[in-house]
Amino acid sequence: MPSKQTVNKLDREPAPILARPLLKWAGGKGQLLDKILPKFPKTYNKYIEPFFGGGAVFFGLAPEHSLIADSNPELINLYRCIAENPEGVMHFLKGFQNSKEAFYEMRALDPTNLDPLHAAARTIYLNKTCFNGLYPTLCPSIVTRTARLSCGLESSK
Repeated sequence: MPSKQTVNKLDREPAPILARPLLKWAGGKGQLLDKILPKFPKTYNKYIEPFFGGGAVFFGLAPEHSLIADSNPELINLYRCIAENPEGVMHFLKGFQNSKEAFYEMRALDPTNLDPLHAAARTIYLNKTCFNGLYPTLCPSIVTRTARLSCGLESSK
């Protein structure tokens, strides 16, 4: 008996976006979705995203079957934790303070030495509290000097 294969269909009016990216990401496509999404084929079996970043295209398509990847281990940890235990991530986020001192303390933590949920919350915190959402260690090759200065990673002297 042939296997039944599910095919995503885009031959309809786009549905309202049910989820949005958690992070602002260098090179993010959120503002270009109205131009990008119509370029996708009308049907496909699986959406594969090798450079997930903030995931604007993924969230815009809302594919039934997908594979997402990224070379940044902090991002991979974040999305795994959000998928498996969003309440756990929120628990840590609620405890973080929004101050310059707290930012520097959080930035100094090594995410590999933290509980995965704490590390995921740290990623969100640094992204949301740094210059324009561009925290240099999360996207080091694209960040400007202004961003490095605002995050205290470079001296203006």
